[in-house]
Amino acid sequence: MNKITNEELEKINGGTSTFTSTIINAVTNLFKLFYEVGEGVGSGFRRVKENELCPLE
Repeated sequence: MNKITNEELEKINGGTSTFTSTIINAVTNLFKLFYEVGEGVGSGFRRVKENELCPLE
């Protein structure tokens, strides 16, 4: 195995970028979660307003 000098280490490029697929996937899942929560809350408000609740027996 060859030893790498400090000058060669400084020239190494690559690895990660600003936006990785993991970060994009996490943000997408977060938006999906907010959408689903909003949809559920909105549906609940609509059902209460229109008095279409299931009876609790």
